[in-house]
Amino acid sequence: MLLQIKTLLPPSKFSREYFAAFTTIFFPWLIGPCEVKESEFEGSKERHIVHIKKCRFLESSNCAGMCTNLCKIPSQEFIKNSFGIPVNMVPSKCFFTNLYITFQKSPNKLV
Repeated sequence: MLLQIKTLLPPSKFSREYFAAFTTIFFPWLIGPCEVKESEFEGSKERHIVHIKKCRFLESSNCAGMCTNLCKIPSQEFIKNSFGIPVNMVPSKCFFTNLYITFQKSPNKLV
């Protein structure tokens, strides 16, 4: 099934927007209330950013290190390896509640 997803939804505007919409519909119980936001990507507007207003993990741990090592990095690797689409999760280090997920490569080469 994962091979079919990788084949049918290669990285593209449609797949980025699809995964963003899918996340907001099926995963609020896991990650918290969220919505899709528009952003510019490679010169065009896309609705591929998921804004999680109160990330359940980040809010309960109240620790950016735990968020990064126990959720962010493993989730990014799982989505990339399983579905073939790069993802970048950016937690708010000021308030420990907001989280932005973009379906594009992480600017940081280590993550």
